[in-house]
Amino acid sequence: MSMSVETRFVGRRNHRAVRAFTLVELLVVIGIIAVLISVLLPTLAKAKRSANAIKCSANIRSIVQAMHMYTQLYKGYLPGSGHTSGRHLYGPGMNNANCPGVSHINDWQAPLAKMMRISFEEGGTEAQRVKRFTYLMERPEFRCPDNDYIASPNGDPQFPATIMGSYVMAVNFMYIRNESGSDSDQGSNSNYTSILVGELHDRLDHNAPQGYTPKINKVGSPARKIFIADGAKYSDSARYPTMPLTLKWDWGGAYADRGPWLSVNTCWDRSFAPGNGGTTGFDARLWGFRHGKLQAKAPADMFRFNVGFYDGHVEQMGDLEGSDPAMWNPKGTRIVANNRLYNDVLKKYCGGGSGKEFFVP
Repeated sequence: MSMSVETRFVGRRNHRAVRAFTLVELLVVIGIIAVLISVLLPTLAKAKRSANAIKCSANIRSIVQAMHMYTQLYKGYLPGSGHTSGRHLYGPGMNNANCPGVSHINDWQAPLAKMMRISFEEGGTEAQRVKRFTYLMERPEFRCPDNDYIASPNGDPQFPATIMGSYVMAVNFMYIRNESGSDSDQGSNSNYTSILVGELHDRLDHNAPQGYTPKINKVGSPARKIFIADGAKYSDSARYPTMPLTLKWDWGGAYADRGPWLSVNTCWDRSFAPGNGGTTGFDARLWGFRHGKLQAKAPADMFRFNVGFYDGHVEQMGDLEGSDPAMWNPKGTRIVANNRLYNDVLKKYCGGGSGKEFFVP
């Protein structure tokens, strides 16, 4: 009896010899895969970091847009100042246990979260403040994707360790001129007794111009004045990031700082940039300038950060490139070039030495 075509095919298939991989061949394949992975991983990691930097830039752009919405609503006044969004905290009964709406006087984040239609806890008790503070710090709108650093509390009230604040405002735009002739006034942590409400510059070697108020039309050229940037409060070569939640804290608290041009800032420590004298501790540029090469003691501008300007545009800049004092201070600010400035800043932006006086353009 003749077999069908299908039966003959199955018979041939079932009797066909099947050749397995030898151990050597398997090891060769595994080796090739391992080599491909080792080649591709750095590329994938680089692509991820590039995507994170783009997302971070988009966050900063949205924050600056929200700032513009705030200034339109409040007649040009800027958020994050004791003269504006934090002014009510100078009223009677305002203290660490009664701080509604914001977390402390330089909190720009809560006012702008309202502009962005983000709902959050607005109560004034310590528990409500802690909830508001940690919630907004960890919101994706206010968090750089490359920021995985945990910050511990610095002072009272206490709060659970949380993600370090990603974005830091340029605080010198939030002060008015110091006319007292003294370096000690409303920039301190003390209860304020001056007849003025708000904050003054507490250093005369960089002082706002006569008549300055924290308004967007007072800052100078908005395309060259920094509102906010990647940062790392409080950090330096001797300590890991911490953040204060105290009602009135000098030089911006958890939310703001003076800028990487000044060696005494507490956010963008550049002491390990070549020529700036860093010898002990670690290179704290790793936190604040987190979109660059991230190699300790690397040359200036290998470390990079995203910077948002008052006109709304965002740039990625090197750590020295972004340290021009003119970008961090209002037009007309008087600056005395002294040893409080980083050496490379003195050389690049201040004519090479200390003792000179100049006014910010």
